[in-house]
Amino acid sequence: MDFLKNLKQTVIAFDQFLNCVLGSFISLFKRSHRVWADETLSAYLWRRHNYWYVNILRILVDCLFFIFTWKWNHCERSYDSELKGHHLPESERKS
Repeated sequence: MDFLKNLKQTVIAFDQFLNCVLGSFISLFKRSHRVWADETLSAYLWRRHNYWYVNILRILVDCLFFIFTWKWNHCERSYDSELKGHHLPESERKS
C-alpha cells in the first residue's frame, strides 16, 4: 500500500514540475505571470479559469480525468485540496 501512496506522490511531483515549466515558458511572453512550485497544473487551471484560453485547457483536463475516474470537476477539487493542505503530511495539515 505504501508503494501506491509513494507512486501518487511521484505523479503529483511531476505534475508540479510540469506546471513550473509551462508557467516559466508563459512568463516569457506575459511578464506578470507567476507560478508556484507547490501548485499542480490542475489547481493552476482552476485558479486562472477566468481566462478563456486557460478555461479551454481546464475543460480538457476535467474531461480527461472524468474518463478515468468518473468524477467531474477535477481541477476545482484539486484547487480545494491544495487550499486545505491535503498534499501535506497529516501532522502539517490545517484543521
